[in-house]
Amino acid sequence: MSSNKSYKNVIIMAIILFLYYLYPIIEVIYAKLIGVQFIEENGQIVMNISDNLSIILKLFADITFATFLILYYKNTLKEDFKKLFKNFKKNTIISLSFWIIGLVIMALSNFIIHSLTSLSSSTNQNAINDTINTSPFVAFLIVAIVVPIIEELVFRKSLKDVFKNKISFILISGLFFGAIHIV
Repeated sequence: MSSNKSYKNVIIMAIILFLYYLYPIIEVIYAKLIGVQFIEENGQIVMNISDNLSIILKLFADITFATFLILYYKNTLKEDFKKLFKNFKKNTIISLSFWIIGLVIMALSNFIIHSLTSLSSSTNQNAINDTINTSPFVAFLIVAIVVPIIEELVFRKSLKDVFKNKISFILISGLFFGAIHIV
């Protein structure tokens, strides 16, 4: 790979990671568009809306960002899906094997974290639980469909274009992905 293409991929990855951390602003933009009032609460500016409306705005923000990523990566996604379906049975078996291994590692790491800290659950898990309690169907759309697409495109696709070494890619993407769920 030429060094110009390598630099381009690094810049694209950095921009996508930057946009990932900024995309919640889309929710605020949608709120402004529909006339939501903002108030000061405990020294912070917050939206004066119901939990249901907040979740709907989050869903639209998530869909907007997912659509942007899908459109940006549409050509390589087409190629990747062709490869996936070309060897579907083999790829499914490999994917399920790694999913089971990942599930076991996640369970063990959660057990270790809970044993060593006073945390009952992460901020991320608390936010998911609140969303599920407020609106289960919308929570399903967000948590099980839209956000995983975003996370895979941000933390797998953008990093895969930069790190050609499989081990480096796996370790770095895993660390980035894990860090956003812990912090």
